[in-house]
Parts: sequence; C-alpha cells; structure tokens
Amino acid sequence: MGRLKFAHLHQHTQFSLLDGAAKLSDLLEWVKTVSPEDPALAMTDHGNLFGAVEFYQKATAMGIKPIIGYEAYVAAESRFDRKRGKGLDGGYFHLTLLAKDFKGYQNLVRLATRAYLEGFYEKPRIDREILREHAEGLIALSGCLGAEIPQFILQDRLDLAEARLNEYLSIFGDRFFIEIQNHGLPEQRKVNQVLREFARKYGLGMVATNDGHYVRREDARAHEVLLAIQSKTTLDDPERWRFPCDEFYVKTPEEMRAMLPEEEWGDEPFDNTVEIARMCNVDLPVGDKMVYRIPRFPLPEGRTEAQYLRELTFKGLLSRYPDRITEGFYREVFRLLGKIPPHGNGEALAEALAQVEGAAWEALLPK
Repeated sequence: MGRLKFAHLHQHTQFSLLDGAAKLSDLLEWVKTVSPEDPALAMTDHGNLFGAVEFYQKATAMGIKPIIGYEAYVAAESRFDRKRGKGLDGGYFHLTLLAKDFKGYQNLVRLATRAYLEGFYEKPRIDREILREHAEGLIALSGCLGAEIPQFILQDRLDLAEARLNEYLSIFGDRFFIEIQNHGLPEQRKVNQVLREFARKYGLGMVATNDGHYVRREDARAHEVLLAIQSKTTLDDPERWRFPCDEFYVKTPEEMRAMLPEEEWGDEPFDNTVEIARMCNVDLPVGDKMVYRIPRFPLPEGRTEAQYLRELTFKGLLSRYPDRITEGFYREVFRLLGKIPPHGNGEALAEALAQVEGAAWEALLPK
C-alpha cells in the first residue's frame, strides 16, 4: 500500500443513524486530502451495514481502499436479555469489527442481521455466543470508552477486564488488537495505561483510532444538533447529551501522532493501522459482478411460490386497507403479480412489489 502512514479504522458515517454526521461523499473527499498516498478507510457504523455497498463502490471508484466494518452493540450477557441501560448497567457495550476477507464480510452481515432479529432491545445487539459462531474472517479492536474492557478498567475491576480480554482472545486469537484513543479525556488516560500493560503482557498489537463521527473539526456543532435530535432535546438544554470535545473528526496522520506522541507510544499504534489495512481485502460482487441469490423460503404444503406470494400480498393489503379496495384494484394487483416470473430475480420481485404498493396508494387517493 505504498507509503501510507496511517489509516482510520474506526469511522462513522451518516449511516450511524442520528449519531454520525460524516456524509459519505464529503468523508471520502476529505480522506483523499489528508492521506493522498494510497489512502484506506474503514467504515464502522453503529449496529448496521446499511451503507456498506455504497461505501465500497464510491471508495473504490476514488482510489481509496474500502475496509468494511461494524461497531457492534454487544449485550452485557445474552442478546435475549431485556435490560435497560448501557454497559455495566446491564445493557450493551461497543466492539469494533472489521472484515478481513469476503467470509468476514458475510459474517458481519450475519451478525448485523441476527442483532436485529434476535437481539434488538433499544439497540440491535449481538452477544459473545454468536460472535464466536461468526468470528471467521473478522478482525476485532477492543473498542472505545464504551467497550467492555475500558468500562471495567474505569470501574477499577481489572480482574473482569482481563477476563473479558482473554475471552475475546479465545474468539479471535491473533486477530484481536488493543484500540488506543486519545481525545484529551482523563478517562482515556486511565484506560490507555492499563490497555498498554495488557498489550505488553499478552503480546498484542496496539492500534490508534479516533472514533470519527464527523469530517472536520468545524462540523462538531452540526454533530451536536444531530445528538440533540436523537435525545429529543434542544441546544438550549445545558443537560443535553453531547460529546465532551470537538476532537472526533477525521484527523491527518500528523494530528493523530500529536495525540499519541512518538516518545510515549512509539510507531506501533500507527504502523498497525497500515498493517491491518493491508490485511483487509474484501471483494464485493457488485456492478458487473453482481449475482442475485434469492433465498428459498419454506412454503405451506400444497402451495407454489407464486400462490403463497399472492396470498401474503392480499392478506397484507386487506389488513392495511380493509374497507378501501375496489374490484378494479384487485385486478390491477393480479396483473402486477403476474409480471413476476417463476423463481423470479430480485429486481423483478422488488419492482413488482413496489408497483403493488404504488397501486395501493393510487387506489386510496381521493378522486
């Protein structure tokens, strides 16, 4: 990857809903500016992969190496628990995950999906059980202050911090790295000292990240507005939730080194970002390489796919619009459903269902 000095491996975009204020196009342009030589960037949005394909396509087109990641919400115990609060209060922690290869990308997709289907409570959460099931091809960083190990350190529960570290090592092995951040916060100074001791004790690589949530320092105010919307408050509220400083932007390599001085931290946390960027090579089948793989869903006995789709369509329409559908509308829906070929492809199915929904709205409009 040439002479790249640093790669951002923990970066949020607009797809971190009501939390990320970095518009994807602006972010990529800025990365080209601050790291013009063989740039690489990881997208690690909160709890989802909504922007992964768009990020991959745009970054690739601009000559930026895309690293697809995911900042997972990890349940304190089981993803099936329903407890309010964050971290030690019984809710969830953060964990930074990066796809090393296509298998890793597939496992990120599986984790994100199961988080919504099985673990959603306030946030889409995974747990260590399914993380172990889907760890192949993934690189894990220990996370920000909201992650498990830092939270235990802040509570002076070093035995639990080390126990959790060992559990993650049993899951990821040499693909687990210690994440070091410094935004000038006293909590980070305390956490970083212990993390460095753990790294030395277990022979783990340290990685410098900045947990970027917006593109430039001057965007911090816009980010405050976004957080106020998320927390349903106003900028006039002195108690509103906000980030403690304006350091969560996409920094130049020189700015990152200034936050973790060479005389104290050496080159390792920076060199490891480059090494991880080299390790991550995901080739998504998009564009001309796109292949639709439509899953086969279990069917009730005696029904074909077309029959069951028709049944579900009319059940859904009748439940939503029970008294407002005419005979002509029924005929139009039948016509549109008939356009879907047997074992149809994803585009035909999506287009036909969109037309059915559009026809529903058309039928309900006042004449």
